[in-house]
Amino acid sequence: MADPEFYPNGRIALGNGDLEQVTDVNYTETNSAEVMSTLRKAQAGIKVKPRAGATVTFNANIPESGSERDYLTQMRRKQIKDLRIKVPGKTLSVTGLPNSVGYALSSEGAIVHAISYIGFVPDD
Repeated sequence: MADPEFYPNGRIALGNGDLEQVTDVNYTETNSAEVMSTLRKAQAGIKVKPRAGATVTFNANIPESGSERDYLTQMRRKQIKDLRIKVPGKTLSVTGLPNSVGYALSSEGAIVHAISYIGFVPDD
């Protein structure tokens, strides 16, 4: 029987440092393809835009000392940042800005905020 594999945790970084309060991350990349129709024929072909887009969403717990980043101010000021998601063998990069920030408070758990970034994938 083969030895079991070890599955390490990934990491997420914003700007110059790793985010330590993040509990989960989702990364979705698209090639911005669209089905194109003509006057004569529906679904005549596919058009791919020149640059890929990406969405990164994550949740973070907020300790008593406060959040490690001010995501709400970043969103309101439309501040563009570089995000990096580190997984074994690959680093996924997105240049973008927060397009939604939410807070969840419960009587039995930590205060959590949900952050969504939208941006583009830099050229390799």
